[in-house]
Amino acid sequence: MKEQNILKLITLVLISLFIFRLVYGAILHPLYMGWDPGLHLNAAQLILQGKVPYVDMMDVNPPLVWYIDMIPALWANMFHMPAPQAFTLFLALVILCSASTCYFLFFQCAENKKAEDTATYIAFIVALIYFNFLLSFDFGQRETIFVLFYMPFFVLRWLCWNGRAPKQKWISILIGIIGGMGICLKPYFLIPALAVEIYFLLNKNVLDPKTYKHFISPDALGALCAASAYALHFLLMPQAMRDNYFGFVVPAFMLGYNYWDTSLGGSFCPPDKRMVFWLMVLACALALSLRRKSGLIEPLIVFGITSNIPYLLQFKGWAYHDQPVLAASLILAFIAISYFLVFIGEKINEACSIPHMILVWIVPVAIGGYLAYDAFQDTQAVNRNAKVDMAFIGYDGFSPRSDINSPFFDVFQKEWNREDKVVFISNGVTPEYPFLTQINAAPGSRHLHCVILSVLQYIKDMREKTPKNIALFEQEERIVKEYIQDIEANKPKLVFVQIGPVLDYLKPYGFVEKMQASYDKIESHDNFDVYKLRNKGS
Repeated sequence: MKEQNILKLITLVLISLFIFRLVYGAILHPLYMGWDPGLHLNAAQLILQGKVPYVDMMDVNPPLVWYIDMIPALWANMFHMPAPQAFTLFLALVILCSASTCYFLFFQCAENKKAEDTATYIAFIVALIYFNFLLSFDFGQRETIFVLFYMPFFVLRWLCWNGRAPKQKWISILIGIIGGMGICLKPYFLIPALAVEIYFLLNKNVLDPKTYKHFISPDALGALCAASAYALHFLLMPQAMRDNYFGFVVPAFMLGYNYWDTSLGGSFCPPDKRMVFWLMVLACALALSLRRKSGLIEPLIVFGITSNIPYLLQFKGWAYHDQPVLAASLILAFIAISYFLVFIGEKINEACSIPHMILVWIVPVAIGGYLAYDAFQDTQAVNRNAKVDMAFIGYDGFSPRSDINSPFFDVFQKEWNREDKVVFISNGVTPEYPFLTQINAAPGSRHLHCVILSVLQYIKDMREKTPKNIALFEQEERIVKEYIQDIEANKPKLVFVQIGPVLDYLKPYGFVEKMQASYDKIESHDNFDVYKLRNKGS
């Protein structure tokens, strides 16, 4: 019992070390943020300002991630901190809650009869946290949040199917609600979640009616309630919001999302994607050989392998789509390594009679040393590099210049003031995001980007000329007119127009000619024409 308590303490120490490192990173890099997370956080900020999604603020994603991001957006307002910093701290809290919930489930509900059991649980928790340190600019994508929300639910479902769920039903319901929210972030996430449930079902007597009681357990009902509430909210949203989303955004992207498709080679051959694939193969092979040691291993393999299905269905080759595969593979690899460490520890103990606990403490000491060295290196790099005085954007302190990865930063320093609005007309999330979120600049158009124009062009060029498809493409004129209306009404100081391919979309509607009535082109670079609002009287 004493050894178990020490192992629990070590697990808590490991969790704390990783969280401290994340928080320290947020302090060192207050403006560091990825592309899509920057877009979603800005959308959440606009909702807090009273903007109605798909009406006053146009994006193409389902809205659940914006509702979640309203939490860090609210923190940024309440504590007057940069929004990216609030977002990183929010994710640190989510990681802490996810890991702590798994800790509770493992050490309060699961069996801990053997050293391998405890080693498995510690490895699971450490890998779940460490996975986030590998994501760089993809940290905070919906896939990240899905993994963090879903994994405690995964553990709880494993316990439930094995008759070891927590006695406190409210805990199961809460974990189920959060897990259900994670699954609802993208329809694709339902695939690995359902695959895991099917695995659990097939390992029981499917002819026994009692088997199906697991589908009405408190955690399952909690997840169902979360999904039902999210579905119901679509019925309760403002009519204009619902009409634009289901009448335009959804059908357009169902037909035009293929605009960004890659090849099978593009999905797996680049080095970063190839690394995830081979890690999955190796981790699954190692874990499969150890599957009899823990009931966690097989459902984890199912989750990891079936998480490739959403990655391939989306067929974009974007690395962040593969995050659930990376997370599952890393957890399986860490579990396999933990068995090896237990084996080595036992052999060392037999040979040298070194107490087990001395060997066990090597793990947190080694990880703590690694995190301390990493923090030291990060601090040195920040001190060496150029910094940005955040008074420029209304905050105290400094941020590394390298964290603002924008080719237009110099233009902003020269031409932009904090009250000025800005418009980027680009067929990608970048370079507008995360830049506008980082510098706290207000978008000057309801369209946060114009990827929808590429989608519509794809429908025009590649889809059958049905009345429905023609009606969708004809929305292009409306979107360009809305850009013109927004620019005339909001008078953004700077307008960035992507030369290719967006300029070709705009030319038929006389966009550039209308711009030249009030704007001067001041430069062109990085595939963008930069326009500045003409001073009155000039």
